[in-house]
Amino acid sequence: MSKQGGFTLLELLIVLTITSFVALFALPKMYQSLTYQGHRHHLELFSSDIFYIQNQALFTAKSIEIKPNKEKYWIISSTKQTERIYPDDLYLTYYPAKTIFTTRGVLKTPATYTYRHSNGQYTVTFPFGKGREYVTE
Repeated sequence: MSKQGGFTLLELLIVLTITSFVALFALPKMYQSLTYQGHRHHLELFSSDIFYIQNQALFTAKSIEIKPNKEKYWIISSTKQTERIYPDDLYLTYYPAKTIFTTRGVLKTPATYTYRHSNGQYTVTFPFGKGREYVTE
């Protein structure tokens, strides 16, 4: 009789056990990393939107505003309205009714936005001036 090649059931169970232990420790860390990257991506998108709003306000000579609520925010200009939805697990808890950029691309009033997530919060602050924002964790 010829001997067939292959793995025994015991060898497969050992490999499956080792793989399970690796997944047990690696998957929660990977999920936290993906969630964190989603938050960072949203904050960078928000920063890009601010830069876009400033440029649009300067070049169109029309004021543009950001109108937030707990789950999303809108960028409202005279010609269009853009909606941005926050990632899951990120909620806006403190915000002004609206943030207006004048025709010169500057903020009408300073503003602070506070986002909460399962592990803490982010605070985005707009001081007077050209709308540069500062993000703190």
